Amino acid sequence: MPVWNEPAARVWAEWTDAGGRRYNEWKAEEVFQTQMHTCGICLEERAGVDFTRIPTCGHAFCRVCTRTHCGTHVQDGTLDLLRCPNTTCKAPLPPHLLKAVLDTAQFERWERLTLERMLDCMEDLVYCPRCDTAVVEVCV
Repeated sequence: MPVWNEPAARVWAEWTDAGGRRYNEWKAEEVFQTQMHTCGICLEERAGVDFTRIPTCGHAFCRVCTRTHCGTHVQDGTLDLLRCPNTTCKAPLPPHLLKAVLDTAQFERWERLTLERMLDCMEDLVYCPRCDTAVVEVCV
């Protein structure tokens, strides 16, 4: 029987536990995709493969409704409402999910609006009056 030192045993336990959780999550997703589910937005019953699951909270909605929900908020510029459609959840939607459900033009608009909002929050950012380029103001 091998002799384990304490740090090695802890790393081994964490690795096997993480691997087991990943396997369990993968199997649960595999089962989810083979079953029928009701979308919480359109209330239609569809196969699990036609759903998009929000990784931050686990809620799932059909792809059509998810695409419409995200596209509408990006088009309207209401990025603060771009969250899980479940009324009791409101978990944020990660960028990789938005990239998967939005078309290229919509995702580029989301990126541009997000950048503009972040730049607007910066107090030391000013725009050059000649070229309209954003620069950081340095007070000397």
